[in-house]
Amino acid sequence: MFSTEERTAFIHVSGWENYIYAEPEYPVAYQIIENILQRLSYEQHGESFISSVHANPIGCMNDMCGWKPDVQLKLRTADICEGCLKLLEAVPDYRAIIQHAITLFESLRLQMVYTLQIYGNKSFEKNMPFPVAITRRKLSTTSEPLRKVLMLIDHFDSLIRMAVFIFIKLVPDTDYILEKNHLHDRPALGNWVSALAELARENQAMVDNLAGFDNALNGLIALAQEERIVNLRNELRGHNYINCQDDNYQAVFMHFLPVVNQVEYLLSGLFTRFKYYYVRQVNRIGGNTFTVQIKDLSGSDTAFIENELTTTFNDIDTIPCSNKVHLVTDNLTRWISMSPYFEYRRCNLCQHDRVLVYEGRYKLDPYAGHRFEEVVPG
Repeated sequence: MFSTEERTAFIHVSGWENYIYAEPEYPVAYQIIENILQRLSYEQHGESFISSVHANPIGCMNDMCGWKPDVQLKLRTADICEGCLKLLEAVPDYRAIIQHAITLFESLRLQMVYTLQIYGNKSFEKNMPFPVAITRRKLSTTSEPLRKVLMLIDHFDSLIRMAVFIFIKLVPDTDYILEKNHLHDRPALGNWVSALAELARENQAMVDNLAGFDNALNGLIALAQEERIVNLRNELRGHNYINCQDDNYQAVFMHFLPVVNQVEYLLSGLFTRFKYYYVRQVNRIGGNTFTVQIKDLSGSDTAFIENELTTTFNDIDTIPCSNKVHLVTDNLTRWISMSPYFEYRRCNLCQHDRVLVYEGRYKLDPYAGHRFEEVVPG
């Protein structure tokens, strides 16, 4: 937004990943150009320019975007409607200015279109485990209010769930907490939050070793419970009919978005401490030196990068298992199997290799949304 009194504009430079799947510098650059053009129009037309701004989005630079997710439409069209072009005609040397602006808009648009998603992970997600990164990505690719709310809840669920998995694997003999919190038979969101709180209490020594994570985790639990986000899924999806008015879901989304963003911030220090590697094969090349063929399951790009790593293992028990997902320290000295909570294998529904996460008696594919019951051989 720009000041009507001075040549001053104010642009939010953070939080863009909530509204569009792109590196934040591109929408920020778009906003700079947009504000310059809007200021030029205002100087020629005064308050009549303000009344010409589009309340409902049409894919024009002057869309109001009162519902913030609508901003992705004008960012991806990078267009100026006929009426708004007409307003700019009063600007001195307007044709050269508009031609330059359109050229810049187009170069930025190409960095924000849906098809650019095939080119890999964005900086804000590349170190996150796939189940977290993919729910973050889904959240940024829709503007429809109800879907936005449901995807926000799914992302919160994924954040809490993955934190529980990591805690259980870092500290031996804590998987009983899943049973205690009924996650084998009732993997509800509230139960995941309760399990995370209990894991932190039971393993204070480990939490203390995670530089500042203790206070962050306490804040996270209090935040999640106080803001009642654990009840939101049932309120909207489970026990009520769907509301026909988008305004209701817009308000819900904007209320809970800062909560989920803060939870993600608090947990990111835990998630980014590790790599997430699916081990295809381990080969000894001499002495205690081995090559490990891996798929990197970080980020939301489903074309998982394959690589061959060379490292040493001084104990046979520390050698990673083939066909398992592992939590791996940066120096490659510790490889912890995430099975059965975080796996990469054949989905029973689509028969494709997928990332699958634990859902009690079921396995859940966070990418396609497939959910199937795990059949235990008798």
